[in-house]
Amino acid sequence: MAQPKKPDDPQNQPEKFIIPMAQDPAKAAAEAAAQAAEEAARQASGQAQPPDIKNHVPNNSGRTLRINTNSSDRVIRRNHQTAFVWLNSPGTLILGIASKWKYEDNAKVRKAELTNGKIEKIRCARYDDEMVIHSWVTDSLDPDGIPVTETKGGLQANIAPWLFKEGIAPDPGINQKFDLNDSPELMLGLPALCFNMTKAKKVTRVDPSEKKAAEGEASTKDTKKRKQDVPAADDENE
Repeated sequence: MAQPKKPDDPQNQPEKFIIPMAQDPAKAAAEAAAQAAEEAARQASGQAQPPDIKNHVPNNSGRTLRINTNSSDRVIRRNHQTAFVWLNSPGTLILGIASKWKYEDNAKVRKAELTNGKIEKIRCARYDDEMVIHSWVTDSLDPDGIPVTETKGGLQANIAPWLFKEGIAPDPGINQKFDLNDSPELMLGLPALCFNMTKAKKVTRVDPSEKKAAEGEASTKDTKKRKQDVPAADDENE
């Protein structure tokens, strides 16, 4: 005589998982053909593929799904300038807030290991027949990284030793402002930023002798101020 099935027998339990139906092969083939036709039409019309395929995903209807990113939420206020870099002789990079944002995004893309989320080092490169300086964020412990200092308005780095080694350091007393752009090609397989040393947007000149004189005058004033701030010793005869 057959034993009755127990209530907790798995055979008595309802199905917990439902296997989805396989896609119709004919429908899949039609969708693939539609995608191929759409891509061919885009190429024929000269329309470029969306630059960020990760965040802009075309679908079968021809529309594009625009996915939000944290960097896209940043708004350049009227008192914020577009991404730029000042190269102050002999080789100090001064980066504004918009440029800092670009480097922060670059750090995420390159998955650089940062300390407390702060950019501490960058790398620089150039082709020997060009004056375009490429740079990108590197790991905080990268022995070849160039130290970066975070300032109130952005970032600062001293690339003078590398510029002198390359023989392209600017003349003394020259400060130049450049647009900071995305590099047109990958550096070590990943995105980077760049500026062209032959396309300065603004150039200022400082006479080195005047600069030293101003620094000396400021130092003298500071010394006098410190002496005035020292309280006078009590007169023992009083």
